[in-house]
Amino acid sequence: MPRLTTQAEESNPKRKGYDFRVDNQLYRSAIGPGREMTIQSSEVADAGVNVRQNPEDFTSNIGRIYSRNDFSGGSNLDSAHKSNGNPNDVRRFWDSQGVDVFNTDLGKGYNVQLLHTTEKEQALSSAVSHMAVVGTTIYVSDDETLYKSIDGGDNWTTVTEGLTAGYQIKSLAAHGDLLYITANNGSAGEIETLTSGGTSTQKLSAAVYDKIFSVKGDLLVSIGNALHQYDGETTVGSAIVTLPSGQTFTDATDAGAAVLVTATDGRIYSLKDVAGTFTLKGQTEISGEQPTCIVESQGIVFYGTKELQTGSKVIGRLYRATLTVAYQNGGGSAGADSYTDYAIAYSPEMVEGLTIGAAVSDNEVAAGGKNANKTTGYVKYATGGFTLGYQMSENDHDTKSSSQESSAWGITYAVNDDFSIGYHSHTLEPDSGSGATEDQESTAISASYPMGGMTIAGAVNDTDNMRGTAASDFEAYEFNLSFAF
Repeated sequence: MPRLTTQAEESNPKRKGYDFRVDNQLYRSAIGPGREMTIQSSEVADAGVNVRQNPEDFTSNIGRIYSRNDFSGGSNLDSAHKSNGNPNDVRRFWDSQGVDVFNTDLGKGYNVQLLHTTEKEQALSSAVSHMAVVGTTIYVSDDETLYKSIDGGDNWTTVTEGLTAGYQIKSLAAHGDLLYITANNGSAGEIETLTSGGTSTQKLSAAVYDKIFSVKGDLLVSIGNALHQYDGETTVGSAIVTLPSGQTFTDATDAGAAVLVTATDGRIYSLKDVAGTFTLKGQTEISGEQPTCIVESQGIVFYGTKELQTGSKVIGRLYRATLTVAYQNGGGSAGADSYTDYAIAYSPEMVEGLTIGAAVSDNEVAAGGKNANKTTGYVKYATGGFTLGYQMSENDHDTKSSSQESSAWGITYAVNDDFSIGYHSHTLEPDSGSGATEDQESTAISASYPMGGMTIAGAVNDTDNMRGTAASDFEAYEFNLSFAF
């Protein structure tokens, strides 16, 4: 076997025609046109390393470890890395608390931004603490003690309330300009109100009151495993929902179409206000978890849960949901028996440009509710440059103040392909039971003129007896200039 020349034997391998080295052995290569040399150390499946796959370290398929190490200026973190990093590398970068590195995929270099941070404002010693905000005043309870802050939480003072000694504060609720407090000692309880000036008033002391919630201008209070409606004074209604023995209610929120209440039995209950009385409408079970809190924001419902584990461990989760409301059928005491809408439009062939239409909405509600029937009819005729229209509508409601009749007509004329003018009139006639003394009458004159990519439009509007109030007149002028690019 021929012996290979080593690097130790040749001080200038290039002069002897050696082209490359593997370890310490020198080699000549037969390289020429069409015979280019390619050196590859191993098979590499990917052309590059995707640094977005892991926010910290990652390993390529050839065994190299990469770490982000250069984030000067807070940018280009997805491309700043070095190979063969190790846990003791002082230049290695880890995501720090309060810093969000990869917030969204921007399709370009990433930016570092500070997240919201929290800090301790008031030390609390009890595991039973509650918070409520009345106006700009923040109230926080700590067992039997109530604190308040009037400067956004920077400074806190102790509030003197009239609770019975030994009663633990169980819940706080902001209701109008009052703070409602429930407190008990396990065998007796009370409900108290507190004004912004510090005046304390005991409202009830007939039961072991637990949670209190302010929803839709009313109050809900829990007594043991039952939820009741409370008028804010001395009357507590019958139980709306009764949980299994040993279970309690945890939170409630006004979700718009319904009030949602969470409980330790793993369910979220839906209540509806029917003629001033809260009625149970449905429930949703969160299997294997206990809902602990719930809130609604911009039509989206957020609720938190906890899942109990062995060894006193707890897993907490936060969910996002939307509320779907279904009307009750079959004559239930709180839902709509039937809801029907239909409309029709007809354009006879013998009269070109004529359209006649009508629509009806019929909402029949069971006992305790209010029926509402709406009808409308219209006729429209277009001929030449003229378009004329007339419409009449009626809202027939069981509540007289909600019943209305209206009529409207209008005419527009296209002077040419570019210029058009119009005149419109509308009369709204409220029911006599609404307290209105006059018909609301409105008129408008409008015109528009497009010139190439620019359109000039204007209108003059006039309304007499706004909302049926005599001499409550308003005028408005509108001018629009729009461009199309």
